[in-house]
Amino acid sequence: MQNKAKYTFWGKAILFALLLVFVVRTFWVESFVISSPQMEDALKEGDHVIVNKTAYGLRLPITPLSVPFTFDNFFGWQSYSTSLQWPYRRLGGCKIPVNDVVVFNHPLQTDRPLDKRTLCLGRCAAQPGDVIEVDGFELYVNGRHYQVSPDFRLEYSLPMQWKDSALHVLHQLKLPEKNLMAKNNRLSISMNRLEAYLLQEYLPDSLLKMGSNTANAKYKITIPRKGLKIKLDMQNRNVYAYLIQQEQRKSATPRGEKLFLNGKILEEYTFQDNYYWLLSDNQVKGIDSNHLGFIPERNIVGKASFIWWNYSREGIAWKRIFSSVK
Repeated sequence: MQNKAKYTFWGKAILFALLLVFVVRTFWVESFVISSPQMEDALKEGDHVIVNKTAYGLRLPITPLSVPFTFDNFFGWQSYSTSLQWPYRRLGGCKIPVNDVVVFNHPLQTDRPLDKRTLCLGRCAAQPGDVIEVDGFELYVNGRHYQVSPDFRLEYSLPMQWKDSALHVLHQLKLPEKNLMAKNNRLSISMNRLEAYLLQEYLPDSLLKMGSNTANAKYKITIPRKGLKIKLDMQNRNVYAYLIQQEQRKSATPRGEKLFLNGKILEEYTFQDNYYWLLSDNQVKGIDSNHLGFIPERNIVGKASFIWWNYSREGIAWKRIFSSVK
């Protein structure tokens, strides 16, 4: 009888602990492992980061029939059922402050439930209602130049014959050799602006910013805000068409000079959700609003708050443990 009472006690204790962990992970904070370099050096591969799910309002679960404490794909099996999906709801909420590092669900994976899409990272550069102007690598928000994070990385190149000199300077200054490789008869390297400035001081007129899909982009547009009515024209209709289609769950098709919603001409539209412009610190390896477009508020999971552990192929980075995400 004593053994039975002992097992019953420990069984209840374990169940209570699991329930408590489940509630905390679902409604308050959750730990995620960084598996990509898209936010280097603010977040590095191997960082275990605490995400505060209440920072911008608590998004309630959408897919309740899920196996807890497992990945969405568990040994080749889907660990959740789509037979029951609750509508999107967020308790409370506030604007995401500029420069916060945010975890969000991929906005283009519409074949999956919202809360089961791939998780991405981005730094908030512009808020709902802001007017952004993109000019190549530069971003202007409401007419003001956006000051990127000191960790913001671009791809630079220098003549191949300067390889030995560049490596000598990098070693002398103890600068990292990020993504160093030969490309189009030039030496390519990923650097933040401080690193590029220091290398340029030693090797004047050596560095060039390398082109990307956004290097020649040039446009100006308003970030939709909930309740904001926007007139649709030739300049913005293609950008807004996808957002309208997702909000209305109807076909939105540009045709000629007009936008058709479910076969009817749409000349203006009042948006039903807030949207953000989120950027990766690492433009060489990152996926952000330059590739995904506006990020809906409904896709926001929470704020990446602090790093509680780090372990990667290079070992444990003790200096990163218990550090805040900046």
